[in-house]
Amino acid sequence: MMQAEESRTFDPAILQVFLKIIDSLEDNLPELTHPVSLLGVETRTSEPPLDLSFTLPRTPTERALRDIASAQREVLSLYEISKTLGSTLKLSEVLPIVAAKLDNIANFTTLVIYMAEEDRLRAAYVIGKNAEALKGMEMQVGEGGAGWVAEHRQVLIGGSPLADLQRPLGPAAAAYRSTAIFPLEHDDTLVGTLALYCEEDRGYSPDEVRLLETISHHTATAVHKALAFERTQESALTDNLTGLPNSRYMYSFFDQERSRSERHGYPLVLMMMDLDGFKKINDTFGHHVGDEILRRVAQVSRGQVRSGDTLIRYAGDEFVAVLHRVTPDLVTEMKNRLQAAVDSFSYEVRPGRMARVGISIGYATYGQDGTAIDELMEVADQRMYQDKLARRRVASSMRVAQFPARSAAI
Repeated sequence: MMQAEESRTFDPAILQVFLKIIDSLEDNLPELTHPVSLLGVETRTSEPPLDLSFTLPRTPTERALRDIASAQREVLSLYEISKTLGSTLKLSEVLPIVAAKLDNIANFTTLVIYMAEEDRLRAAYVIGKNAEALKGMEMQVGEGGAGWVAEHRQVLIGGSPLADLQRPLGPAAAAYRSTAIFPLEHDDTLVGTLALYCEEDRGYSPDEVRLLETISHHTATAVHKALAFERTQESALTDNLTGLPNSRYMYSFFDQERSRSERHGYPLVLMMMDLDGFKKINDTFGHHVGDEILRRVAQVSRGQVRSGDTLIRYAGDEFVAVLHRVTPDLVTEMKNRLQAAVDSFSYEVRPGRMARVGISIGYATYGQDGTAIDELMEVADQRMYQDKLARRRVASSMRVAQFPARSAAI
């Protein structure tokens, strides 16, 4: 088993020495009567902890035993990290797990996990000294130590932390003396960087660097999977045509908004919208024009709701808006503004041929018209239908006014 890991987990020369003396070592090893943690976590036992400390190695046998024990600690550390990271697909959980494990393994004053966002790095997770001041800091790829590592995809050991920390920390950055920064890379894709900043003028041994590089590899894989999972979730909750949240998103989101409304005591309104004349657009110009109308109406409508409100494509040509902290007057004003914006919108199908739609709107207030989302949607839908009938009557009367009946010829 150990020979299969030669040149990977174990140094070949040390392994050969160990295999030659293993029989004599086994005769002299103490019997382990309870579990021992090699990551600094206290074991729960009623017996006194086993003393595994060693004096300075003096013989080849002792040095081999020390190196084997060190390798075993590395293997256990990597096993714990890979096992724990494999248990979650949430980025909000992955980063704290990595930081907590490194806190038991590596020596640092401050640890920063940077995430790559296009051509920038953002401090997504920070532990240690000055953590609050460093959270969220950004730098260009290529800037400072972390930026250099991101650009060149190489490890940086012992560089000055000032280039990274002076801007956010000011004079306090001078306390930091050394750094170790590792690229987080998955399948040639930069995920971010892992930076250890230390107030001691400290170096890292080749074994420590190798261990941290391996941990960085595990971290990059876990972060890549978490980001892919988040994108998948976002895609599942987003309407592909308009880019708006879809009906699956609406139900979970409304439950959250309802809880906030109850907790903070502010009004919550659900507004339903349905396009007027959309079927005629599809029948006359085709569904490809209908899809473009939907995309553009979604953009127009999103521009009319407040930034804190949420516009959703519910189904077909139906939209839903969830409005919070609104008064009846504000709801009426928003309804009129939306209808005016959509009524004035037109799409040129071909030169000189324009396509237009209108929008009918109804709304329901949480607590007054119901508490369950289905109840509110039913009330809002009924009012939307009444609004549609009223708009048709107005449009019909306008057409009559514009084209009066001709007098009968005498």
